[in-house]
Amino acid sequence: LDMLPSIFAYPFSGNGTVTLGAGIAFFWIVSSICAKTVTDLSPLLLIGVPLSVFALGYLSAYAMDIVGASANGSSDLPEWPKFSAFWEDILQPCLYVTATLCVSFAPLILYFSITMLLVGSTPAIPLYAAFVIAGFLHLPMAMMAVAIFSSLAALNPVVIIRSIMRIRGQYLIVCALFILMAGVWSVITFWIAPAIPFVGSLLRTAISMYFLFVAMRALGLLYYADEEALGWFEK
Repeated sequence: LDMLPSIFAYPFSGNGTVTLGAGIAFFWIVSSICAKTVTDLSPLLLIGVPLSVFALGYLSAYAMDIVGASANGSSDLPEWPKFSAFWEDILQPCLYVTATLCVSFAPLILYFSITMLLVGSTPAIPLYAAFVIAGFLHLPMAMMAVAIFSSLAALNPVVIIRSIMRIRGQYLIVCALFILMAGVWSVITFWIAPAIPFVGSLLRTAISMYFLFVAMRALGLLYYADEEALGWFEK
């Protein structure tokens, strides 16, 4: 709890303001180009799709770097990662994050697919909410494990559940933080930003980047504080 104020200020620590600002500008431009090519079915779609994959992979790699740096005790944002190999630096991080999200929210995805696509009915709100909460109870630990181990093998449910139980008090605080940020992000993204011409998309990108940095910082600090209790690298 004592670290919460520093977590929210983290994106602005050191050269963080410049790093965050550059990231917001870059990903806003990229997202605008990609959205335009998809909406208009432009011939530039051939550029928009690979550009989207590159942007997602690069941002995923940076998110992992934030977890790693924070887990090692660093108090400043790391520099944007260098790009040298497309698989290791782009596709692999993208795969890690995508797989982690899919595993965490697999019950929700399955339930939504069955009710909406196969049955054609509206999902029951209590069940929908339960699956969303379950996903957010799984996601932080899964994301932290994948970032620390740099492997999808870390998604082993035995490892995830055992780790959650070992630090359940602190972990529930991080889960609550994730849910809070997801709620605020949803309100801004789906209600506030669309009502603001032009600048709305910039606001959506800015709040997405800020919350991503805060969330990854929280995971890194959680590991830093509870590394011994987790015992992931015990012989």
